[in-house]
Amino acid sequence: MPAPDDKILIQYMKLGSAKAFEQLFLRYQKKIFHFIMRFLHRKEESENLVQSVFMEVWEHRLNLDEEKSFSGYLFTAT
Repeated sequence: MPAPDDKILIQYMKLGSAKAFEQLFLRYQKKIFHFIMRFLHRKEESENLVQSVFMEVWEHRLNLDEEKSFSGYLFTAT
């Protein structure tokens, strides 16, 4: 079975689903980490920043617009 797309996961996350959040985290954490590493060049700080970005996503999940690109939102937030 294919993985649900971001739109579906965001809808579930807005309902409080930690599983949906986890799937989005696993889908994007490495991409965000490598993006941050291009600027910081420090692994531990980059890992911490990834955690911070995703904590912000969870805290503001009700404001997410599932019609917009989640990937674009993450890179902008980062």
